[in-house]
Amino acid sequence: MHFAPKTESLLNGLQPSILANSVGKAFVVVLAALLLGSAPPYRALFSPALVGSSRHGLVVLSSDGRLLYNDASVTPLVAASTQKLLVTVTALHVLGPQFRFASRFIAMPTPDGAPMLWFVGSGDPLLTRQTLRAGVRELVREGVRQIAGIGVDGTAVTTPELNPTWNPEDDDEGFQAPTSGLSLDQDTVEVHVTAARLGMKARITVHPDGSLVTIRNGVLSSAVPGSVDVVPDGPNRYTLSGTIAPNEHRQFWLPLHGMPHDLLSVLHAMLVQAGIHVGPKRVIGSSGWGGQVLWTHRGLPLRAVLRRMLLESNNHIAEQVLVAISRRIGGIGNDRIGLKYELGYLRHLGIPLRGFRLIDGSGLSHQNRITMRALAFLLVRERYELQGLLPGSGHGTLQDDDFGAADGRLRAKTGHLDGVSALVGYLRTAHHGTVVFAFAVDASQNDPDTAFAHVLDAIARW
Repeated sequence: MHFAPKTESLLNGLQPSILANSVGKAFVVVLAALLLGSAPPYRALFSPALVGSSRHGLVVLSSDGRLLYNDASVTPLVAASTQKLLVTVTALHVLGPQFRFASRFIAMPTPDGAPMLWFVGSGDPLLTRQTLRAGVRELVREGVRQIAGIGVDGTAVTTPELNPTWNPEDDDEGFQAPTSGLSLDQDTVEVHVTAARLGMKARITVHPDGSLVTIRNGVLSSAVPGSVDVVPDGPNRYTLSGTIAPNEHRQFWLPLHGMPHDLLSVLHAMLVQAGIHVGPKRVIGSSGWGGQVLWTHRGLPLRAVLRRMLLESNNHIAEQVLVAISRRIGGIGNDRIGLKYELGYLRHLGIPLRGFRLIDGSGLSHQNRITMRALAFLLVRERYELQGLLPGSGHGTLQDDDFGAADGRLRAKTGHLDGVSALVGYLRTAHHGTVVFAFAVDASQNDPDTAFAHVLDAIARW
């Protein structure tokens, strides 16, 4: 891989040697106290989060990269969704902030006279049925009245729908939606469960209707509050069981697999409803070259897509963006190519990669390994790009965190995955400017998120 040379020295002012020489120690750097005044009691504030922890990484840097606190920050660990910062900076570099995913309807001539209508996707993670319906209306305005059949082309993405290292126990979770070149409604369906008459089966509605998802209803209406469980019975088949009271409402997002088949069904219904006669041909594959472009939809600018990804901690967006990076670099939408380039770009930036192992773009895999030292350096190095994209306190995945003095001074990314709690970002202090922090704790017996909030409140008052 080739990167344009830089004239400035990378990570100017950062001190990786200090961090590397302090592995396994928990102390407050004296330099901060001497130069900037008395620092917060980091070690005491972090102590509750470390009870029973199997591994952790904690680091605080000044905005110019000076070390303020370090405890095991070079330990490779699962950083969960904080890993999305890596795909963010790589995508901005490779694709550019104004990049837009493009989706098209293309008419391909056939010997029978009526054209074959192809939908050619690019993996737009935010494409919706509403937008697709607008495209069908445009076909009618263009004079399309009859087609030989429907083809769907998702060859922009060649990676498997599900990363094989993801937890199979989460196959029924919307946050583990498939990766697809034909992404629609984030490859999920929305399920609502409400009570009916006591003792009767609950009411279950699926939105949008007409999808390939089938649900076996085993939920009973009860006079007392209960719970509803979801169990996958196979691709796009789920069993819901449990009880629900009259004043309760349960809402689930379930992953939708086999998007090409679902999209064929969706498009057929939309086209018929619009008055277009649809022939019997159905094709999944490449549309080939040529044809007449009848409609093009360009999605949101990449910067807006990434902002939403970080706000919601949206795994589907992260994976779709990763394969878009791959496609731009190598012409093939494959996550392994995207990850290889991601590592190369981070190395180019001067980010320390010792102990790194990247398996996906979202941070869902338990086999990912990164260090808090690397994330902190990245936050310093790419502050101009990242600080404005990260959500502030009270927004997105930070909305339920109980901050005190740090409230309104914080921009950060959370990360949670089966015992892992992580938080990285920027904090504006009362007297010492902005600091960068990166915290992760695995298997704590206490609540790391509360400890993190107390640490950031203390730093905010500093």
